[in-house]
Amino acid sequence: MRLARTAPGELLIVILGLTALGIATDHSGSPGMVLGLSVLQLAGGYWLTIRLMEKGGLLPNGLDRGFGSYFGLGIVANMAVAFGLLILVIPGIILLIRWLPAYGFMFGERLGAMQALEQSWKATKPHFTALLVAALPSIGLFLVAMATSVVPEYFSGLPLIVNSTISNFVIYLNVGIWTLLGLAAYSLLSVDHAGVTEVFA
Repeated sequence: MRLARTAPGELLIVILGLTALGIATDHSGSPGMVLGLSVLQLAGGYWLTIRLMEKGGLLPNGLDRGFGSYFGLGIVANMAVAFGLLILVIPGIILLIRWLPAYGFMFGERLGAMQALEQSWKATKPHFTALLVAALPSIGLFLVAMATSVVPEYFSGLPLIVNSTISNFVIYLNVGIWTLLGLAAYSLLSVDHAGVTEVFA
């Protein structure tokens, strides 16, 4: 909540802006708009991460990495998580939680993508259960978004505009929440590893 209060405008821009673009993309069905939305989602996630870290005091040494580093870490982590989810679900969830603060470590401590993932893995080990509990609402929102967008027959009685609005809003609200969770975990793990369980539990 403290991090959210430092950059409410940026959170609203990312969540509402991407929601509006997602609705427009759903209605157009254009492959070009789908690609454009994917690029803007990445750019929005990067911008939001950096702004939250700057305003939250998590970049005391300044920023020395750019969008390429954010993109590279995302590719590695997302591919591994997706593979884990496809195999047995649980491995994917474990990776999601253990790599939750990875972006914070990369930008805040000027690490490479693989170093950030490794540091995140080590730092979250003693606090996995507490972080999992904190992340459950976000995981629940993700499941709601998947239900409305990937399995639309469950919501066949809803008009397209309503279905699209719900699914896109939930998806991008979750982008904001997950970014906040990751940076909150990083801010605690990088300062006081012993305090994480008490805060998130």
